Amino acid sequence: MAIQIYGYAGSTCCGRVLLTLFEKNVDDYKISHVDLYKREHKSPEFLKHQTENGPIVQHDGQRVSSRTTMRNPNGIGSTEFGSAFSWETSNSIEAPRVIILLEPTSLGPLTILKPFGETPYVIDGDLTLFESRAIARTYARKYADRGTALYGSSPQEEALVEQWLEVEAQHYDSAISKIVYNLLFYPKFGLPCDHGVVAEQMAKFEAVLDVYEKRLSESKYLAGDFFSLADLSHITYTYYFIEIAHRGAVFDSRPHVKAWIADLFARPTTQKWLKLGGHIP
Repeated sequence: MAIQIYGYAGSTCCGRVLLTLFEKNVDDYKISHVDLYKREHKSPEFLKHQTENGPIVQHDGQRVSSRTTMRNPNGIGSTEFGSAFSWETSNSIEAPRVIILLEPTSLGPLTILKPFGETPYVIDGDLTLFESRAIARTYARKYADRGTALYGSSPQEEALVEQWLEVEAQHYDSAISKIVYNLLFYPKFGLPCDHGVVAEQMAKFEAVLDVYEKRLSESKYLAGDFFSLADLSHITYTYYFIEIAHRGAVFDSRPHVKAWIADLFARPTTQKWLKLGGHIP
């Protein structure tokens, strides 16, 4: 049975999933287009698929989960897209506040409290899965004996891949995504670009790039001298940052990072993703 991918092929997160499948020579998939411009990823039909595998819901006002939720003292408000929200905290005092979208659904009296309304999600047999990094990890392991060895060839190499995947998610993406969203995505949805945020995140991003420059002066790729899932996870946002936001000059003073990016962009799988089209101009 084909892997069913619900998303926007040219988007950063859907691109991460597709690149993983391309590297593993997996052709048995189908993309069901989700129009981000029409906010289809916030629709009830889309959101209900993101509540499987541990949903946070309430039924007739009663919580149906083990996590702790508290309301914002200001009560119900509105997001920029008009959805009601409340605030959630976990049992850990170190956990940040998280916006919970309260969307109407086709599930009758159930109100979903934590469908993130993001693309992509996949349906693969009995498995429904969202979060692009989780999906990429799943297929890198499921098809370990096919295509590129995205976790290397030893437990030590796999550990380094996981380490740099965390660096990408927690540091690289944390800065570059805010820059790309403000410069490109927010204006597309009629929201203002916060140039103060862009300047602040550019400073943080340059500090991250200094760490990358040192690492890549020691090895060709992040986890060693082999291309891995950690490298792959950087491709899509970096493409938007350089080719669409035109901020690539920041790499000029970091020759090892610049060479690494050129290598990533030259990969046949990256070129295959780019040929799919649909990238936000």
